[in-house]
Amino acid sequence: MNAEIIKGTVITENENREIIALPGADVFWLNADMQTKSGLNGYFEIERSEKTNILIISLLGYISDTLRVIDPSEYISVRLIKENEIDEVIINEDLGGEYNSIVSIHVKQVITESGLTKLPCCNLSESFENNASVDVNYSDAVSGAKQIMMLGLDGKYSQIMRENIPLVRGLSSSYGLAYIPGSWMTSVQISKGTAAVINGYESTTGQINIELKKPEDSDKLFFNLYGNSEGKIESNLTTALKLNKNVSTLFLLHGSSLEFVHDINKDGFADMPLMSQYNFLNRWKFIGKNGSKGQIGIRFLQDKREGGEVMFLKPEYDSGNFYGIGINTKQYEAYAKFGLLVPGTDHLSLGSMFSFTRHEQNSFFGNNRYSGIQNSFYANVIFQTIIKNSKHNLNFGTGFVYDDFQEFFNGDDYLRTEIVPGVFTQYTYVIPDKFSMIAGLRTDFHNLFGIFFTPRIHMKYNLNKNNTVRVSAGKGYRTANIFAENSGIFAGSRILITEEDFLQEEAWNYGINLSSNYRLSGKRKFNWSVDYYRTDFINQIIADINANAYEIRFYNLKGKSYSNSFQAEIGIEPIKRIDISAAFRINDVHVTMNNELIEKPYVNRYKALLTLSYASKFKKWMFDVTNQFNGSAALPDLSTKPDEFQIEDRSPVYYILHTQVTKRFKRIDIYAGSENLTNYKQENLIIDAKNPFGDNFDASIVWGPVSGRKFYAGIRVKFN
Repeated sequence: MNAEIIKGTVITENENREIIALPGADVFWLNADMQTKSGLNGYFEIERSEKTNILIISLLGYISDTLRVIDPSEYISVRLIKENEIDEVIINEDLGGEYNSIVSIHVKQVITESGLTKLPCCNLSESFENNASVDVNYSDAVSGAKQIMMLGLDGKYSQIMRENIPLVRGLSSSYGLAYIPGSWMTSVQISKGTAAVINGYESTTGQINIELKKPEDSDKLFFNLYGNSEGKIESNLTTALKLNKNVSTLFLLHGSSLEFVHDINKDGFADMPLMSQYNFLNRWKFIGKNGSKGQIGIRFLQDKREGGEVMFLKPEYDSGNFYGIGINTKQYEAYAKFGLLVPGTDHLSLGSMFSFTRHEQNSFFGNNRYSGIQNSFYANVIFQTIIKNSKHNLNFGTGFVYDDFQEFFNGDDYLRTEIVPGVFTQYTYVIPDKFSMIAGLRTDFHNLFGIFFTPRIHMKYNLNKNNTVRVSAGKGYRTANIFAENSGIFAGSRILITEEDFLQEEAWNYGINLSSNYRLSGKRKFNWSVDYYRTDFINQIIADINANAYEIRFYNLKGKSYSNSFQAEIGIEPIKRIDISAAFRINDVHVTMNNELIEKPYVNRYKALLTLSYASKFKKWMFDVTNQFNGSAALPDLSTKPDEFQIEDRSPVYYILHTQVTKRFKRIDIYAGSENLTNYKQENLIIDAKNPFGDNFDASIVWGPVSGRKFYAGIRVKFN
């Protein structure tokens, strides 16, 4: 039997009170997967849903409309009203600090803007403290660089993007997580497993996509000031301007500094480097005729860090006699995004993204000298259409990546240019309220590694209205950047050895997820999910730190390398305005080093997370508590060092507690809290700290907190 087709038009009223068509509006059924968009003339078609007759029509900048479809044969005309034409907006539901997407075919967690304020979240690296899927740790004890892990593997195997444009990759891998201020973000979307092929071939274990504030819906003025007990000061200022109904712009400014030296553990080294950062972003949005849209933006960043021995940081002493580090980084970026409905069609749309980035870094770590320049260009052009009806969607297009690397380490140069054009196609099939599938394939032509193919598939099946199962499988590729991805090697005396030419890293990832969403007593939330992911490497660039404690050897994988990750989560609202979430994860990660399959160093066998949040009526007061339980991890083999410099085989189990309280006024939020309230710190952070220029010095063996208890306070001011 042929499905019934609902037909209609989306319209609005212009400034002259004339009725005009409204293209690009989203049209979808309530709690169903099937959706479409209104075409160039506002026209849309969508199949009737068997489980609901509630149709929703929405478009950014307009008040969404909801209607009940009684007669499928009746032609629908829906008029959307601009948001600025009403005096009151009623919020129907608070999504909370974090939620799992019900509609997404991918396993996707979303940290909301509310969730980003539950902790100070000074930058992206600090936004995952109450998330169980992403781990964050310091890469060494002197630079302040942080790295993430997903599914038990380094963050380099996850694709980190800003609004679907690659963000942290290449030479920015070491410190790039600190280059996105928390106050700039509106959400962080975390997807597990391989991502869609339209976003490239590099994602293997997941994708992290950051949404920044938008010119069209941001506060006219926003200001944030933050300070902590270590002496770090941070300020953020954003201002949005609407020049006319079609053009708007947003300026984002950030400044932060740490000018006080702390040595709590009395090892002679500063616990954190002195640092200063200036960050600027200006973005513009344009709305053209016939539903076309465009964005352009420019960004500049300068980040400086100085650390090492306390005496090195004191101006009254000769710095040449002490161990010090200095890192000076600059980034330049310009990007553009354009989209339109292809004239003469109702369903064919075109989207394009372009970006150019330049990354410059000059640094020294004692006697080690490293500098690098990366120039990158990224382009992605995507066509989207339906095949016969909205059950069948097709994406196809082309992508292009250009990377020019110029790296210099202790007098040796490492130069590389990568040119990678590619094509892709992706098919989406939807059975409303029941089944969804995305199958994609891309072919890329690499100037160094030749032609390679990236197949990926994701499926989602609704067992019933509350329970969903998702499965995925796919391949990922990437080129290793051994310096940026192993920056801890600079903070030690190990000799770097590259044993052979590197091949592309290549891996398969498979995953399954079961999730449930319920309502207790009508409105209170209750949800849970379990998932399992496995990653198998065909090739991997091994950073062998076990063969010899005085060396780090890089070579292609010779044997097995795999990761198994199991995670269970539960979220409940037992009493109105009290949210409790708990998660437990087990990692089993092994890699072949020195011809032996071993447990991968620095990967915690398990992690448990418990968060509690309470908000008073109207959210005048908010209280947040985050508990982390971290399991033990295998540590590098230092058996070739003298006895006094050897360490345990495994790190201990440890617990961390974060707390925060927020008081909200009409336009002002005042917040205060503590990080690592239990004051847990890793002991003996630096091996042979008294002889930093000797052969046994090593500041890269970090598995736990570098600094102890920290208190902070801040203020946020908004003018809408």
